[in-house]
Amino acid sequence: MSAAPEVRVHRSITKALKLVDADRLRWLDEAAAVGPVVALRIGPVKNWVVTDPNAARTMLVTDATDWRRPPATLAPIRVGVGENLFTQSDKAWARLQPLVGPAFRKKALEQRLADIDVLIEDEVGAIPRDTTVDLELAMGRVALRLAAWVLLGEQLDATRAEEIAHHQRAVIRWVGEQLGKLTGFLPVALGARGRVMKQHRAVLNAYADEVIARA
Repeated sequence: MSAAPEVRVHRSITKALKLVDADRLRWLDEAAAVGPVVALRIGPVKNWVVTDPNAARTMLVTDATDWRRPPATLAPIRVGVGENLFTQSDKAWARLQPLVGPAFRKKALEQRLADIDVLIEDEVGAIPRDTTVDLELAMGRVALRLAAWVLLGEQLDATRAEEIAHHQRAVIRWVGEQLGKLTGFLPVALGARGRVMKQHRAVLNAYADEVIARA
């Protein structure tokens, strides 16, 4: 991937993170317009923007052993989200992938994918007119309802989805801030902000527990 084109946000990671946080979609669109696999460089760090499904499969499956997850990325994610597939060791992932992979293949998802247009139409139709809307939260709610249905077969209530999206946004922002710090890999979740983040995370874990119990 060394020959892949790049889009540089800014040389300074601090300024780059501020620019990306101010308008994430703008930078994703700019990168996607350059090609199917583009390095979005935030300071010295490359973030890969992949818009081609075949290229994504090659990177994540065929060439999976060529990719490494640095501690500066893993530690904040592990603290903010908890242990997950992304934070597993390479050996653990090699054991889990054969079990997880089939559930995410097209054949297994086709029936649910056929229903997503109706779900999106219902969500968009429910957005109030002539009033201020938290668009980021609304998009998070839609994304959660789609993910719950397509990946889990769960009909997630819109109100519950918005509640979860609110807490999810708080966790993602916390992780993003930690990734932007030189000390972000240190276990700094013991302070007041860390405790608040853990409260947000507890809501996400509670929903995951519910899904597992129903399954």
